Amino acid sequence: MRTFDVAMPSRGLLGTPEVIQLREMTLKERKILFDRPRFEQIVKMVGDCIVDANVNVYDLYLYDYMTLFVKLREITMGSDYSFNIRCRQCGQTQKVDIDLSELDVLEASDGSKPTFDVEVFDDDKKTTSIYTVKHITVRDQIDLNKRLLKKKSTRKTFTEGDEFTFSLAYRIVEIDGEPVRDPEMIITQLENLPASVVDNLEDGLAAQDFGIRFSQAVECHNCMYMDIFPVTISSEFFFRRKEFGSAHRTVGQPV
Repeated sequence: MRTFDVAMPSRGLLGTPEVIQLREMTLKERKILFDRPRFEQIVKMVGDCIVDANVNVYDLYLYDYMTLFVKLREITMGSDYSFNIRCRQCGQTQKVDIDLSELDVLEASDGSKPTFDVEVFDDDKKTTSIYTVKHITVRDQIDLNKRLLKKKSTRKTFTEGDEFTFSLAYRIVEIDGEPVRDPEMIITQLENLPASVVDNLEDGLAAQDFGIRFSQAVECHNCMYMDIFPVTISSEFFFRRKEFGSAHRTVGQPV
């Protein structure tokens, strides 16, 4: 069984391994992918392919986990991957082919910690609040998914904006030194913040970001409009499209 050393974008600065050894998956593990598995099931599959039994996949930071997720696909069936996009300018749909091994990886900056402070400013550039936020682990993401699913099932309308606000609240652990014990308690507070303050907060989060950049600049084949698209991780991510010869064609009329 082939194994590979995978460097983590967090560089070991946040208390998790700097390098993780990963093996290719077996058919037994890939079987779960035929039934549109939940996020937790895919996490377990990736975790089962980590060679070191002392590394708990649930304790890894989400962006390190996503690096393993993509690398597992690469080492199991190659780095060529295709997905479809729709041009926002003309509506034309086209296929995009990428090499997963060439996706940009942003490493954590020196001094990175599991939690960090983000200052927000007023128009005079004076600090108005300090938000202490956390880097999300896989365990955190599973908990967040469950909370979001519960909210969606108990509310008649739950928009993308609601999901964004709740996900942002989930990352905040303190506001001006006061602990945030439940993200739901600060939802209203966040919703009433000036948009400029939220922009400050998002910029602060982005400045501490790390991991694979799941985005590609693509020019529309039809209207030549250039736009940035996320790399779509479809249910077929771990399956190759096979090209069969004529012997595998359906028997019938000549083609």
